Amino acid sequence: MDKDDGGGADTAIKQLRVSPSDSQTTPPWAGIASVPQAERVFDRFGCVALVFYAAISVLVFARSLLSDFANSYVGQGPDPSAFMWLLVWWPHAISHRLNPFLTHDIFEPGGFNLAWATSIPLASLLASPLTTAFGPVASFNVLTLLNPALAAWTAFILCRHIARSFWPAILGGYVFGFSAYMLSQTLGGHQVLVMVSSVPLVVYLVALWLQGRSSRLSSWR
Repeated sequence: MDKDDGGGADTAIKQLRVSPSDSQTTPPWAGIASVPQAERVFDRFGCVALVFYAAISVLVFARSLLSDFANSYVGQGPDPSAFMWLLVWWPHAISHRLNPFLTHDIFEPGGFNLAWATSIPLASLLASPLTTAFGPVASFNVLTLLNPALAAWTAFILCRHIARSFWPAILGGYVFGFSAYMLSQTLGGHQVLVMVSSVPLVVYLVALWLQGRSSRLSSWR
């Protein structure tokens, strides 16, 4: 009769032990940090796509502006001039410690509550150095050229993550950034309606998070 030396019990106990790293809770955003090399945004493919979309934007919108970029602009009706005023107002109000949501500089004597308006505060603050140096018309034109290009580029990032291929992603970014909607709203001077580059970016980040979560669940099985 063989003698049991307890080795089987020791092996079973060792298999049930959990390492300290496994017992720690993984943050929900951990999957976003582990982006594969081929998917990094600023690799050569991402940079080529951004330059490509910027060139298309310049060819489509800026051909008539190059001779007088600081005085002529893309747009029709009263909306472009309203956005140019807003590009000046937000930096001015904050630097002079004024309430940026209430102004008496327009619609005197009652003034106007800008909380009810599409007043692009973040874009106005980001463009303030350009506005100070070259004026609101030049800032407006730069935003006009950047909005379709950035929208196309962020859509390219999302499409490349899904399709895992460069050329379909280039086409998908172009369709999003230079769609009929984007062209009509840009030509109408409606800045607030074409600042949509964050939409594909948010979807991309959610997809990365879901992918990382799925990978962790698969490793636990």
